[in-house]
Amino acid sequence: MLQYCEVASHRIRLDSTLGAIEIGLVLSSCLFGVATCQVHSYFRKYPNDARWTKALVSVVWFCELARIIATSTSTYTYAVRDFGQPQKLWIRTPGIPITALMSGIVGPVVQSYFAYRIRRVSGKSPIAFVCWGLAILCSSGCFLSAVEGFRVKSGHQLVKEWRWLYSGTLAVSAILDITIAVSQCYFFKNERAHAMRRMAKVLDRLMLWTIQTGLLTRYVRRDLMADCDHR
Repeated sequence: MLQYCEVASHRIRLDSTLGAIEIGLVLSSCLFGVATCQVHSYFRKYPNDARWTKALVSVVWFCELARIIATSTSTYTYAVRDFGQPQKLWIRTPGIPITALMSGIVGPVVQSYFAYRIRRVSGKSPIAFVCWGLAILCSSGCFLSAVEGFRVKSGHQLVKEWRWLYSGTLAVSAILDITIAVSQCYFFKNERAHAMRRMAKVLDRLMLWTIQTGLLTRYVRRDLMADCDHR
């Protein structure tokens, strides 16, 4: 099984390029299906929620849909249209910067919403403002990545020049996820001390979900940073 390809002066490892894209597409498609079911359930069970909340859910879902479409078109181009031409793996497709653009919307928007929840639970704690600042920083990094992705045609040149930006954005986003998870657990624990038994069980479940989602995003971003450094 061919795992490496020599292209000009660059050695391309198929496992960490095309293979990583295909695996990521499969996993993200499964998660998008789960998210779609959650969105459908949300609109059915909570029709009286605030309009801005429902609009936020809709924006996130449509951005996720656009990201799946962009990733799918790039994967199809690399795996089908350019099959047998490994030298084209270094050619940037339009779907790559579009994916970065959508990531700059979805991630920071969701993180900002959790920061808003922290603000409501904590009262006057400055942690929420720190989270909002980090979310803006992450969004700026993704948007800059998208702009450079449209400008630069060579994927090798893009990674070589802007690896620090990708690694930095992922690192800040991972720090933000951990901060949100720890902050929510801390404030939920404080609320639990003054809650009734039934409400305490709800808070315990919220803390468990917070830890699970926080650790998941943390390890995903850690692996992405390792992959960027490897390349």
